[in-house]
Amino acid sequence: MNPNSIIRTYLQKIKNSKVSLHELEALFQGQPCTYEQFAQSVLELEAEGIIQMVQSKGRTGKRPSLAYQYSVQKNRLKVDTHKDIHQARMLLHPDIQLDTYYSVGAEVWEQDRPYLKRIDAYLKRGKLPTTPVPAPERSFELVADEKWITEKQGKEQSSPSLLQSMSEPRVCKRKRKPTWP
Repeated sequence: MNPNSIIRTYLQKIKNSKVSLHELEALFQGQPCTYEQFAQSVLELEAEGIIQMVQSKGRTGKRPSLAYQYSVQKNRLKVDTHKDIHQARMLLHPDIQLDTYYSVGAEVWEQDRPYLKRIDAYLKRGKLPTTPVPAPERSFELVADEKWITEKQGKEQSSPSLLQSMSEPRVCKRKRKPTWP
């Protein structure tokens, strides 16, 4: 993995809006990465506007010179993910709602993307299901994993849009389990 993507991933995960040079350097301890490679990646992120130097903290004396502290522009980090989501919105079945993915992290989008493709293929083969079945059965039918809707990512609140198009869950009178039509 190149230094630029390692730093981007780290910046997406942190909660703070500021990051120190020391924190960024710590990402590469024990890894084969030279100072020049590291500095080049940091300077690229600076040029893209993803990180901005905190003026009051100053810069190092090394060449190339890096700032001791950076302000992280989180909205710029999400641009690539938002482009992917927008492109997927154009390609996927119109009943699949992707709005939630604009507000969650890129890792959630990447994790759910294969499932979205499976649901898209299912919807393009026919139309929305009309008969209620137990959730594990519908889950297997949609994504070939019977536990996905009830126990895995399909249940998580971070990605509810996956199932909005499959209608709200209903309780099956026989089994008292949530079902999706």
